[in-house]
Amino acid sequence: MVFSAMRMSNRYFIQLAAPVALVFAVLGWMGFLAPNVAFAGGAVGCIGVLFAAARLKGALLERAESDLAIEGSLREEFVRQSRLAESYEVILDAIPDPVLVFRRDRRIIHANRAVIELLGYDPIDSDLTAAIRNPDVVASVEDVLAGGGGITRTVEFTRGGNVEQYLLAQLVRLSSTRDIGPAAVLVIHDLTAIRRTMEMRADFVANVSHELRTPLSTIVGMVETLQGAAKDDPEARDKFLKIMEEQGYRMTRLVGDLLSLSRIQANEHARPTEIVQVRSILETAARMLESESQKNQTTISIEASEDLPEVVGEAEQILQVFQNLMHNAVKYGGEGSTVRVVPHIATSGTVSVSVLDQGDGIPAEHIPRLTERFYRVDKARSRAMGGTGLGLAIVKHILNRHRGGLSIESEVGVGSTFTVTLPVARRSKKRARIHRAM
Repeated sequence: MVFSAMRMSNRYFIQLAAPVALVFAVLGWMGFLAPNVAFAGGAVGCIGVLFAAARLKGALLERAESDLAIEGSLREEFVRQSRLAESYEVILDAIPDPVLVFRRDRRIIHANRAVIELLGYDPIDSDLTAAIRNPDVVASVEDVLAGGGGITRTVEFTRGGNVEQYLLAQLVRLSSTRDIGPAAVLVIHDLTAIRRTMEMRADFVANVSHELRTPLSTIVGMVETLQGAAKDDPEARDKFLKIMEEQGYRMTRLVGDLLSLSRIQANEHARPTEIVQVRSILETAARMLESESQKNQTTISIEASEDLPEVVGEAEQILQVFQNLMHNAVKYGGEGSTVRVVPHIATSGTVSVSVLDQGDGIPAEHIPRLTERFYRVDKARSRAMGGTGLGLAIVKHILNRHRGGLSIESEVGVGSTFTVTLPVARRSKKRARIHRAM
């Protein structure tokens, strides 16, 4: 800018001095002025113009220096505000709970990563009511912004979906006087795990008291018989001890499945983030059931291609899903049958795996209730085969956590097909943040 000012002053000097010298030269040539007078007048005029140009140059230099100082101050302020915004974003992202900052018009201007994990998208620059679709929360936001309910407000609400979440919203009004600045902060606490724990305690007591009553009664009755009439009967003793052993193993399996189901439900609201190879999971599940399939003379055929996509999930739980389904297919498919495991790659970003058996099939009226706890189509047959009635319930809750699905098709006399659907893993895209003026 300084050099441009110097070039400008030189240009002005040439443009002003040339006409003055030309006027005196013309007057001298026409005889109106003596030659020496015309020369002296032209020289004096040029010197005056030179002094004027020098003063103009000084003024322009002073203005250029002032502009440079202002530009430097603006640049420093811009850098300071950028660093402040970055540090503000880092602080928000470090908070584990979802945090939303919004203006008086409910427009969201800041949201941390926990909000994106909760909602599944970045809500910045959208209306708060579009992100939190709950009338109680919206009403509390209006009260806090209007100053009617004080500067803070707490609201409990639920959020639906594959898994219902119990949330606590805390609202705090800020002391900003500008319409475009932050007006309030919304912090969301997830109470789902606490609620699930309370529900599981009650369910566990009810389920255990119901399902353990029969085997416990059987064991107690046989102990009393062995202590009385069958005390000296070796044949009856051996028979009763075998039954007691079976009932003891049944209770062990039942308690194990109940504890497994409780652990799964406790974390059902937390979506897994690992990347899992579906093909290796299927092969592992088949290997774990080799002894069972050989005992029933059943063949497990995995028809998986090499390019089967990866899925997002927890490997141990996905293995449990396919192990339960394959075990049921081997157990109820009949001797000499074949269990087919067939993956399908869908176009909607999901992969499906179907487990097909050649069993007796399931009547249509029972299919909607198969994933309920302790529901059995044939209770006597299921218990005789060692079933607890919790296998498909465990499958359902694991798939809920993975945001997947289970569909069941069956034809009596032909067999059943259980199809698991899971979301395909995608490369994470770098999060784009939109900064708004404070």
